[in-house]
Amino acid sequence: MPLAPRGLEGTAARAGRLALRGRPVRIGSSDLVRARATADAVGAALGLPVTLDPRLREVSARGEAVKLTFAEFELLQCLMDRPGRLLSLIHISEPTRPY
Repeated sequence: MPLAPRGLEGTAARAGRLALRGRPVRIGSSDLVRARATADAVGAALGLPVTLDPRLREVSARGEAVKLTFAEFELLQCLMDRPGRLLSLIHISEPTRPY
């Protein structure tokens, strides 16, 4: 789900406050859509490129962080992208999309 316009406005405001604290030299982000959109907005406001790192993905359940390997996260993403569907091993063993 992409960031709403209001979320982007808030991100730009936070980027301004971040710049007042000191000049960041780089921005790293998860490659997930909302995290990337946030990082891109901050990067644009500060004139910095964004480096995407799939190792920064996070999952939580009932407010608690859940540790997943990259493969486990890919499987979870595959299942979440297809709610209510019965999937064959072929469907869940193929990459779901290019990140």
